[in-house]
Amino acid sequence: MARARRATSADRGSTVAPQRPFHGPLQEDFAQRDWRMTDDLTRIRILCVDDHPIVRQGIATLLSVEPDMALVADAADGREAIQQFRSHRPDVTLMDLQMPGMGGLDAIGTIRAEFPDAQIIVLTTYADDAQAQRALQAGACGYLLKNALHKELLAAIRAVRSGRRVLPSEGSLELAGQITHDALSPGEISLLRFIAQGNACPAIARALGLSEETVEGQVHGILSKLDAQDHAQTETAQLHRGMVQTERDARHAAEAANRAKSEFLVSMSHELRTPLNGVLGYAQLLSRDQGLSPRQARGLDVIQQSGKHLLGLINDILDLARIEAGRTELNLEPVTLSDFLQEVVNLMQVKADEKHLAFVFDAGEGLPEAVLADKRQLRQVLLNLLGNAIKFTDQGTVTLHAGARPTGAAQVLLQLDVEDTGVGMHAHELERIFEPFEQVGDAQRRSGGTGLGLTITRALVKDMGGQVQVSSEFGRGTRFQVELPMTVAPPAKSGPRKVPGAVRYQGPQRRVLVVDDIASNRALMCDFLTNAGFEVAEASDGGQMLQTTRSFRPDLILMDSVMQPVDGLEATRRLRRDADLAGVPVIAISAAATTEHRAACLQAGVNVVLVKPVSLDTLQAHIGEQLGLQWIELNPVAD
Repeated sequence: MARARRATSADRGSTVAPQRPFHGPLQEDFAQRDWRMTDDLTRIRILCVDDHPIVRQGIATLLSVEPDMALVADAADGREAIQQFRSHRPDVTLMDLQMPGMGGLDAIGTIRAEFPDAQIIVLTTYADDAQAQRALQAGACGYLLKNALHKELLAAIRAVRSGRRVLPSEGSLELAGQITHDALSPGEISLLRFIAQGNACPAIARALGLSEETVEGQVHGILSKLDAQDHAQTETAQLHRGMVQTERDARHAAEAANRAKSEFLVSMSHELRTPLNGVLGYAQLLSRDQGLSPRQARGLDVIQQSGKHLLGLINDILDLARIEAGRTELNLEPVTLSDFLQEVVNLMQVKADEKHLAFVFDAGEGLPEAVLADKRQLRQVLLNLLGNAIKFTDQGTVTLHAGARPTGAAQVLLQLDVEDTGVGMHAHELERIFEPFEQVGDAQRRSGGTGLGLTITRALVKDMGGQVQVSSEFGRGTRFQVELPMTVAPPAKSGPRKVPGAVRYQGPQRRVLVVDDIASNRALMCDFLTNAGFEVAEASDGGQMLQTTRSFRPDLILMDSVMQPVDGLEATRRLRRDADLAGVPVIAISAAATTEHRAACLQAGVNVVLVKPVSLDTLQAHIGEQLGLQWIELNPVAD
């Protein structure tokens, strides 16, 4: 039915142009409306992709009244969506799936491959739409039914922008219908009801050239739909009130589940790392014996390498569990880049030498002296990528290039590239390598790990605010590119100096108390300390530690942090409250490797926190620092 518009004062004396029908994208046909698209960077910038103009028009109308949102572009198919995304880089994309030409699923895959952090919400017709599920697997952040309430759509956009996933909830109104209802003022609805009573139908019919019955039928049809929508809104509001309590209960249950996950991770870390502490610890201790035969030395080296490999697998599994539980936290500290990168290079040079590969480190221009970074996470990213490169390269070169470019005052973009001349990958394999437990290549190479390294790498890079990209050519090699935003920092303090050849210290004998509820851990520490010349005493929990400290008067306490009945944290708190004992330094040796646990140890008064299985060289260096010792280097390296 043609629709007439009442003339206004602005129309007097002029001919009213007929309304132009909607044929193409909003940018072409509705650029002059109040809700026209904008590049306002202060709002959530949205791209709308749908082949139905009325849907794009409706969403544009909806967004026009939201002060924190702006429609920056729209598209009618997947190919146009990709072009618009490249041009506008929206914060959130609303994507239909069923479109002529390139559909939404292919568009999502292409966009996510090029822009891994793209945030895409799928708009689908059915709650169990299999394509919507595939879209989630392809990287969409969530999906909504097209009959969702407009408030649900706005909430979903804000949720996705803040990093959460969205799934459809029960809705009873179509989006287009809701927008139509909201577009009518109460006065306009009253006018429709007045017309429906027959008061103005003859005049309207004559003006439009239609029969009175046609006008009455159209008006009654509109009003019946509006009444149905009002009824549905009432029911939806009642449903919403019931859902609020359900959501609150679900949130409490989720918080309890997260606490349980955290406790489980601490427990599993302790249970898995503790046995390795004994194996690797004694292997390190025995390898210091100057009287070992070559055969014994080789055997100990095999034990250490096998133990370290097992530790790497355990770390991968625990790291993935932490990531999936949302328990990762950045521990920012000044990191001297030259020292840090050289340390990584030295570690990987050994692995490259074992395969007779050339290993090249290229420090480009622009690297600041130090940056604020999570040193452990940054190291793990590089070790994972370099370890992968060496693993999949049989001949040729592995290269690490490090550079940086300024992005603002005291801000840089750290660029780390790892390139190899290895076997490379096919294009279809690149889509899978970041998925958990996915491994590509031949079976012999795949058996060398868990398949979690790249999954963890991408998660850690994202956690640090960066991105990782990969390019590869089968038979020619692979290149990983990592970009991380960093803040320039003052030079970092150097840690205690390690003296690997030292087993004794100068000066009078010092006393050390070893506290651990596992006898084998105490035995290892006691053997290590006795060989180094310390007088040693033992305690099996925090309560005994306090009693023994009063009688033994140690110069230093080595203590496990997780014990029963009194753990190391509570024991340290009690120690710090005792004026006579408060100054005794405490080194915590913990199998709980989380940032939260480390922070709790330091807050309790611990001086140094080390993670099991502990490196004896590292432990020795920290003991020397706490007690001001000068170590005797038995086998000094000649200048």
